[in-house]
Amino acid sequence: MNSEGEPPQKKKKTNLSPSLLSLPDEIIANCLAHISRSYYPELSLVCKTFRSLILSKELSNARLLLGNTQYVLHVCLQLPDRKHPSWFSLWIKPHQTLNNDLDKCSKITRLVQTPSSYSTRVPFLRVRVGSECWLDGFSQTQYRSSVMKWNVAGPKESANWAEVFDPKTQTWETLPDPGIKIRCSKIKAIDEIKEKLYFRSYDEKEDYVFDPKEGKWDVVAAIKMDPPCVVENVCYICYEKNCLWYDIKLERWRAVRGLDVLIENLSTRMIKVANYGGKLLMLGDKPTGPGRNRYKFIWCAEIALERRDDGEVWGNTKWANVVLKVPSSYVYLRTQVDKI
Repeated sequence: MNSEGEPPQKKKKTNLSPSLLSLPDEIIANCLAHISRSYYPELSLVCKTFRSLILSKELSNARLLLGNTQYVLHVCLQLPDRKHPSWFSLWIKPHQTLNNDLDKCSKITRLVQTPSSYSTRVPFLRVRVGSECWLDGFSQTQYRSSVMKWNVAGPKESANWAEVFDPKTQTWETLPDPGIKIRCSKIKAIDEIKEKLYFRSYDEKEDYVFDPKEGKWDVVAAIKMDPPCVVENVCYICYEKNCLWYDIKLERWRAVRGLDVLIENLSTRMIKVANYGGKLLMLGDKPTGPGRNRYKFIWCAEIALERRDDGEVWGNTKWANVVLKVPSSYVYLRTQVDKI
């Protein structure tokens, strides 16, 4: 024990082992590639290096080489208090028992905003037509291919609003000008129907069609329903209180069995139905809170599908949760599922 007049002895600092951050980015990315993507939102908060690598192509390439890819749902929203659209990704807390709870925001499954996801333009859309892949979006450097062509939407005030990049000649070719009305429209989706591109606008009356073979634009009546979601060569549509699949033999739509309780509880707006690694992923919203007009809950449900011997398709709800609370004036822009 020190005497009364002797200063206390200073504690010795513990020698730390070499930091992970002292390693080259390539090695750090390889380490992160072994970890489930479910941990990435929290890891991105540790430091700028982790955040940068988690958003990098290097990490995606490392996961691909390891065969450690996962399906990830991305949702783009326009929130009223933000000037530009924002991307969110579905996050599922690892090592948790998933449940069905559509009355409050979940801590196990939720939409987490992607760091640095703000964009001055509406984010990209992709659609394949024959041997070509068309891209509408903000990045002209995000994709290249030796066998595909890419369509990139440019400034709306420009006559070069849409161009095709030919990887063989490494040149851009301007598509025919669709006119100022189409150029200034807000496009929510691009669908391929009978080898034509359907640009689906937020206008409830009109959609726009581009025929790659003829090189012509046209205005058509708006498609009221989203195109079917295809899972293992079976088409599915979900709306209001119905989830249907198309029976090719009988040439008619039939109800997916086993979802009565879920559909009854989800008697609200259906936003999107997507193929989530062979499962059906439903995304929708419903009013919540006092007055039920200030906020909405965005909910998500994952459905496993089974074709039984009697010819019926049954759905098993793996989980259904509220994943985000947003102002009721928000605008849904688009959804994308990636395997990364």
